[in-house]
Amino acid sequence: MYARQDIKTQDQMFLTELNNRFGFAPIVSGSILDLVKSTFQDVSDAGVKAGQMKVLAVSADEPSGKPLKECKLVPAVITIDAGSEDTEILKKFGSVAQRQSVILRM
Repeated sequence: MYARQDIKTQDQMFLTELNNRFGFAPIVSGSILDLVKSTFQDVSDAGVKAGQMKVLAVSADEPSGKPLKECKLVPAVITIDAGSEDTEILKKFGSVAQRQSVILRM
């Protein structure tokens, strides 16, 4: 009975599609599944607060001048709206300083 439940998972559905649709061997399908999981596990919005957003950025380890499509991308959280911090800067120094602060922060 429990073996049937193990078959009804998203992982198993993905493996079945790879095996049936593309004719991959089970070991190849398993390797593809592992690669997909490791690639996309950090892309979810878990841990992102209000005013923030998760983006993929070029790793700091990549040299300049390298084509973007060959660069390693890493997830990064940027803060677009820092709430009261942005409001304080706006009150004290004006909109130009507040905009510059946001740009520097990002």
